[in-house]
Amino acid sequence: NANEKKLNIVGVIPARGGSVGVPLKNIRELCGKPLIYYVIKAALASKHLSRVIVSTDHEEIARISKKYGAEVPFKRPADISEDVPTEFVIQHAVNFIEKEEGRKVDIVVTLQATTPLLNGEDIDATIEKLVKEGFDSVITVKEVEEYPWWMMRMEKRGEKRGKVTPFLGQEMAGETMVRQTLETLYIPNGGAYATKRDVVMKESRIISKNCGAVVMPLERSVDIDTELDFKVVESIMWEGSKDSMKRIKIERKKIGEGEPCFIIAEAGINHNGDLNLAKKLIDAARDAGADAIKFQTHLPEKEMLKDRDGTSSDSTAAYVGESLFGLLKRVELSKEELLYLKNYAATKGILFLSTPFSREAVDLLEEIGVQAYKVGSGEMTNFPLLKVIVEKRKPMIISTGMSTLEEIEEMVNFLKKFRADFAILHCTSTYPTRYEDVNLRVIEILRKRFKIPVGLSDHSIGIYTALASVALGACIVEKHFTISRDLPGPDQKASLEPPDLRELVVGVRAVEKALGDTKMVTEAELAVQKMARESVVALVDIPEGAVVTKDLVWVKRPGTGIPAKYLERVLGMRARRRIKKNTVIKWRDLEGIE
Repeated sequence: NANEKKLNIVGVIPARGGSVGVPLKNIRELCGKPLIYYVIKAALASKHLSRVIVSTDHEEIARISKKYGAEVPFKRPADISEDVPTEFVIQHAVNFIEKEEGRKVDIVVTLQATTPLLNGEDIDATIEKLVKEGFDSVITVKEVEEYPWWMMRMEKRGEKRGKVTPFLGQEMAGETMVRQTLETLYIPNGGAYATKRDVVMKESRIISKNCGAVVMPLERSVDIDTELDFKVVESIMWEGSKDSMKRIKIERKKIGEGEPCFIIAEAGINHNGDLNLAKKLIDAARDAGADAIKFQTHLPEKEMLKDRDGTSSDSTAAYVGESLFGLLKRVELSKEELLYLKNYAATKGILFLSTPFSREAVDLLEEIGVQAYKVGSGEMTNFPLLKVIVEKRKPMIISTGMSTLEEIEEMVNFLKKFRADFAILHCTSTYPTRYEDVNLRVIEILRKRFKIPVGLSDHSIGIYTALASVALGACIVEKHFTISRDLPGPDQKASLEPPDLRELVVGVRAVEKALGDTKMVTEAELAVQKMARESVVALVDIPEGAVVTKDLVWVKRPGTGIPAKYLERVLGMRARRRIKKNTVIKWRDLEGIE
């Protein structure tokens, strides 16, 4: 085991600011994270690396690298920040580390920021093979897909211009053209290069003559160099992983894992049929920072049967205070009014959505040019209406109140047959919903089961459950919204007012910032760490050349010297110079380390 032998093994990630193919490639966003994040995460997951260091000349790369847990203890000098051999960069890093620590590096692992599918196990495999099998370096490789026996030269001039001949000179026939008969060949995939210290420093190599290899699968052997590479890897990461989630896109808004939570202010029928009140709702939702304002498109004669006497059931009357048909007729908006509101929302920079409750309402919304459809919980099992909407080839967001998991699965499978782009919202259709009936962990169940974007349509009081849903993976939050809860209407009392909606938006964005998945020492913690942790200190004056024993040293604050955990390693070493009593001891003060 590399750790048992107390080897000093460091990972170095070269990441210069210049890039010919893709500008600032190393911090270009890939699936919601900067590219360099992925190799830093892999390195931090290694069991054997004692330090993970990024060598860069660029301040933003340095800042981002520190944010995700890597060390950036120096700025790379200009003379090795251009197109120079990687070996020079690694030699500079090793020299710095050894001077800083006062001890030698045993193994250096070079890691490329451009290999986001590398993982900690790959890195550890190279280190373990290097230690156990006697190689001087071990690198990650992949099987070649294009064999040299198939490669050809082309004449560029003269009478034979355009003629091709085998690159290796052999005839391209028989067994040389049958893949199964050819020897398996390998090529470095750019992932990890574990190299003994002296090979790097004395021979200026990271790939030695005595080199071993760890074979990585082709699907993870991607080294990003071009725009096409980014697209390929993004596709693999979003679609290829068993845990990946599909995303949808409404206008320029991407919705799904790795994207900002999409916040819908559900105005519904809280406009009470008043166009001016509907405009005020749009203004307030925009001012609060919501991504979308959503109304409901009711054509009562087309979506329901009117009771003979114009009344509704006791339960409906108790909730809405009148017949449902009468209520919906009173708040119905015309095509002209809906088009006006859609255009008004566009001028205010907020997306307009509406929920149709009939096929005629779908056609009406299509005529005014909506970019997506919101489907209510009552219509989740209305497959004829879902088919009408799906045929419009627009993204869909579907609430799932009043349903079982089996019904949701049936609906999801139905839509997938049409290759629909859609997201679903966990929902409980009571107004207001008791907290004990919200069942937020269903969000996790839906995400894992269906691999589609999942959000929350929340009818509980306040913003607490909506905020918690974001921490559980909700990528959409929908809340009923009103100008004032004192207005008449069945949904007003369970709705947020403008200050509440603003607080929801602020809270969601705060939760998103807090959802990191890397345990690291933040830049702000470094000063606290130096104050709060302990170092090895001298209890008495230690003469030059003296052997360090238990009675000479102990551990005390501050943590600016040799970390307390290395006390046992310090015992038996010699003082390089006189060390005064009550002094923090540093590695450079000692010699004789293993």
